[in-house]
Amino acid sequence: MASGAGLCVLGGSADRVGLAESLSAALPSTVVRVPVYGRGVFLTRLHSVLTRSAEARCDIEHLRGEVGLFAPAESDSTLWRVLTGIDEVMLAELCHAVRRVRERP
Repeated sequence: MASGAGLCVLGGSADRVGLAESLSAALPSTVVRVPVYGRGVFLTRLHSVLTRSAEARCDIEHLRGEVGLFAPAESDSTLWRVLTGIDEVMLAELCHAVRRVRERP
């Protein structure tokens, strides 16, 4: 639980500075149905899992075991779709979104 709490702080900080929102705007959803949350939230959770020393894409599903700290976690197949859907233009937009958040006072 302690490591999950640290990840919760990390993710909460990303939310407070607007990183998830900015990334979501740069990486619109490609699904037909209305997404539960933006792709930026997913990317910040992916960052949390990588911080926790993930070794495979299925490690993102470990967030499901910490329901009290995280909203419902994405599946590894969602991770695959998001990451393979990022092209060079989207990557540049994501980098620009991060830069904008860093430049905020």
